[in-house]
Amino acid sequence: MNKVHTSNHGGRPGLPVFVGRTGPSDLLTSSFIYSYMTAEQMQARITALTGYEHPDFITFGDILGRNDPASGTRTNAEPSILSILMLQKIATDIATMVVEREIFLGDHDRMVFAGIDLERAPEGEVLSNFLSELYQRWLNTPLSRLSLRLYLDRFNSTLATSGPTAAYQSVLALLLEHGGLFYV
Repeated sequence: MNKVHTSNHGGRPGLPVFVGRTGPSDLLTSSFIYSYMTAEQMQARITALTGYEHPDFITFGDILGRNDPASGTRTNAEPSILSILMLQKIATDIATMVVEREIFLGDHDRMVFAGIDLERAPEGEVLSNFLSELYQRWLNTPLSRLSLRLYLDRFNSTLATSGPTAAYQSVLALLLEHGGLFYV
């Protein structure tokens, strides 16, 4: 599919830009051993999942990990505290933009939250099923009980302090962090 660059944040630098649906990605359909992605691979994965590109993947590529074609070496071979913090910032930025965008879209136009009312919190089993299905769809691996508990705890704690929209942003950011760090 053709990318259509649009800006829905008034051209403010440093924020994610919606580029539209990018179509199937080899990162989403292929099976890989677990390994740390490069910044370019993280960007491709997150763009395929959300439709957003974030300029920090380029700006901080050396911190996140980039292959140097001249030397054949990688700038950052495994996650560091700084790279994880940077990915958390990127994931939070993108999650905020995704939820803000999808609140105003019809169900058929949504890329992430189809069938979900973003202004209300689903009840127990509905939330668990939604999180499990989203995780499975995005990462091609089942959501473990421990991970499900982490997502539910994150959702419920954010829900209690900031409401349902913020809770969806919070769990989406966590999912993007997981989807951006490793091949699955």
